[in-house]
Amino acid sequence: MPVFFAFLLPSAGPGYVESLANLCVHLIVPILGILDFVAFEGRPTAFPRAFAGLAFPLLYLLFVYGVARPLGLSFDPSGAKVPHFFLDDEALGWFSFGSGNLDFGVFYWILLLSAIVLALSFLLVAVQRLFHQPKTKKRPA
Repeated sequence: MPVFFAFLLPSAGPGYVESLANLCVHLIVPILGILDFVAFEGRPTAFPRAFAGLAFPLLYLLFVYGVARPLGLSFDPSGAKVPHFFLDDEALGWFSFGSGNLDFGVFYWILLLSAIVLALSFLLVAVQRLFHQPKTKKRPA
């Protein structure tokens, strides 16, 4: 969700933003998932479990570079080989640095976005742990 709003939304056209499918995928489902995790997990989550937040983005990368690219799948009518600008290794390179603010290679994008996802995962685990703190029993006086 934060990646969508911070990096993709500013470059997307109005049709993309107004699409119900995109609103569901990038806003409604993440909010419901966060609420479910924080409010209904049942018991405090261990902090190492925050690393599980990287599973979906890494599987997404595996799909883009390990399945879609070798099969020649395109991600839009123009024939884009990757779904997002920050994954376009042909335009950005893997380890390059450009002169623009966000003009660096795919490897550095992956590191940056992984760090953001991991930080948010740890934040959510911390909030969930606060929400599910064990209630202390008062001893009779």
